[in-house]
Amino acid sequence: MLKKLSFVASVVMALSVSVWACPPECTGGDKAGTVAHKSGCCKTNALVAKVMQSLPHVTYKIGDQETACPEEAAKLAKADEDVKIVYLVGNKSFESKDEAFAQLATVLDSEAEKMLTVRYSVDGECMYCPMSAAATAKAKNTEMKYRVAGVDFANREQAEKAIDLAKAAVAKVSVTIKAGEAERTVTKLDDDSKPCSAMKATFIVNGEETHCPIQAKLLLAQARIRAMIEAAAAQAS
Repeated sequence: MLKKLSFVASVVMALSVSVWACPPECTGGDKAGTVAHKSGCCKTNALVAKVMQSLPHVTYKIGDQETACPEEAAKLAKADEDVKIVYLVGNKSFESKDEAFAQLATVLDSEAEKMLTVRYSVDGECMYCPMSAAATAKAKNTEMKYRVAGVDFANREQAEKAIDLAKAAVAKVSVTIKAGEAERTVTKLDDDSKPCSAMKATFIVNGEETHCPIQAKLLLAQARIRAMIEAAAAQAS
């Protein structure tokens, strides 16, 4: 069933840990989700959730208070109606929600390109230079690992295989656009400066429906990253 989600709600859905919680069939009924299943699906879901949480996101600033939770931001704003919500994405701030989420979509697309290359990891720290990573690993008496889509691998061969799988997964991510009786499916959305309220088309990404092209671009960016992380995590499990 298609879900009509508000702009903020869709972001919560896409970035929330609950989206990646272990399903009941993996946990054997364990509500805490701590029982591993022989298929390794719980391990994979937990890894995907961890990587998703580490991605860039919007922080809401209300007065002197900041929160990553839009619902909490709404409560704080309601408590003091004279204070406007400021949207923070990295080191940039926006008074417009649409501008903030457009920026987030751009940032996520940029991050996705980096995630589809081999980077290096030492004690969980991501590094770009293999020589620095090797030196750090030697100094810490630990192993250097190869990171793709936020997932660490023991050797480069596994990492490069993960890149192939991640790229294949991303290629399958698309958005369906409906306008009247017409319908088409694309893998990329052009920049559109029209206000969301002026759009009559419907965009559908992974079953989530919106009339806002900005929200659609954000959902598409999140879906691409989610697909590549899942593919890499499955390779690592």
